[in-house]
Amino acid sequence: FFQSLYSRPVSRRNNGTGNRFSVGTLNGRSSYFQTDLANVNEFVTDDFGLDELDENMFLWGFEFNGYVDPQFSLGIQFVTGAVDTDGIVDFIDQQNDNAIIKLSRKVDYSIWYTGLTVSYVFANYGNYEIFSGGSLNYGNLDLILSQDAGDQSFGDLWESYDPTTALANYNRSTHYETDIYVAETNIGIRYYLKEGVAISFSSGYNYGFADKDGSINNGFESIKNVPDLDFEGVTYSVVLTIGN
Repeated sequence: FFQSLYSRPVSRRNNGTGNRFSVGTLNGRSSYFQTDLANVNEFVTDDFGLDELDENMFLWGFEFNGYVDPQFSLGIQFVTGAVDTDGIVDFIDQQNDNAIIKLSRKVDYSIWYTGLTVSYVFANYGNYEIFSGGSLNYGNLDLILSQDAGDQSFGDLWESYDPTTALANYNRSTHYETDIYVAETNIGIRYYLKEGVAISFSSGYNYGFADKDGSINNGFESIKNVPDLDFEGVTYSVVLTIGN
């Protein structure tokens, strides 16, 4: 069976649902990504008092492909995904007769990356194709920490930056960002729904390297002593493809 799987030539003949892709395609992607955010969640729970970020993330993206030959294609993609956690935390204000202040806190974690993709069709049977591929990508990891003391007026937003006001003790927002480099691999099966339209199911593995030299607030200040923010995990993807 396996010998015939790899040795059988890939045919581009009309198979009853139209010709297979051989020129170019546009792909819409949704992926379930099981990753590891332990190093971030340690700070989220211990220092920020919130529940952990969910380590099951959905990635969304699109990809343009061009076929070098009927089996081999190259492309460019964009992928993004995010998770968050929020809640109310009690804070004892020792400067205000130990009054208990209810603080709203939130942590947003997101990634995006873009890069070059490669895909190879190594067998087809009727309306089905079996393929494998991968990609090399560059992007960004963003971590936003926010805190406030409840609903406020538009003027309060500006007043909270005055260090002499009470709001300055409670309103906070910090945007940390750093570069990431992501490698992806996958293997899957594609089914042709009709001429020029197909759906694919695949599984793979992602590994992301995060640069230790991050910054906050749009690069205004650099950040030191950053823990290891690399991420990795298994992905399960569904892709809708249209093309020629």
